[in-house]
Amino acid sequence: MIVRYITIDPVEYQYGDLTPGREYKVLSIEDGFVRISNDKAEPILYPVGYFHRVDDSIPPTWVIHDDPWDGGFWGPAEFRVPGFLEDYFDGKKEAIEIYNRLLKNL
Repeated sequence: MIVRYITIDPVEYQYGDLTPGREYKVLSIEDGFVRISNDKAEPILYPVGYFHRVDDSIPPTWVIHDDPWDGGFWGPAEFRVPGFLEDYFDGKKEAIEIYNRLLKNL
């Protein structure tokens, strides 16, 4: 899945770590947010309203979890493992290796 970043109101607010008009691969969709690898190569959540879908094909490795109590999640199962993204941001080698492998397969 690929999205293009748009600015809804560039005067009021714009994400400094995203480039207007640039396309980004979607890493996951979580409760009305898309997780993308931004211009700093960080996997961050952003509101879906700031993006237009360019390619809405769902990667075959994604899991789809739609639960009104737990929230919606579309993405790699590894992202739902408790602590995975925290481990990634903490620089833990195993989490970084898994993340890089997932990124290559998108």
